[in-house]
Amino acid sequence: MPLYPSDSQKVSAKGILLPSEWDENGDATALTLFTHDEDEYRVEGDEISPHLFDVLRQELLVEGHFRWVQGRKIIRITEYRCLDPLQTDSCDMPCNGVKVWQQPS
Repeated sequence: MPLYPSDSQKVSAKGILLPSEWDENGDATALTLFTHDEDEYRVEGDEISPHLFDVLRQELLVEGHFRWVQGRKIIRITEYRCLDPLQTDSCDMPCNGVKVWQQPS
């Protein structure tokens, strides 16, 4: 599968990243971005970056490639930035092909 499918489009979205599926041990196996306008984007990727788990439940601005799969919105996150200035510790680390925007000064 190409990195960005030809039927995808570049999008920006603001929301909170939460686990949406778990394995039998209770570990999160899938993530969903819940936006302020009540959209849900399932996070896609061959490997979900471990650094995305570090920013769960924080308000994020993400950019990525969006597409529809079987009636669901899917996003492959390419960049993100934490919007809560008090939660910057885990938002300045690069992660497996996902660019982290620098925090504004």
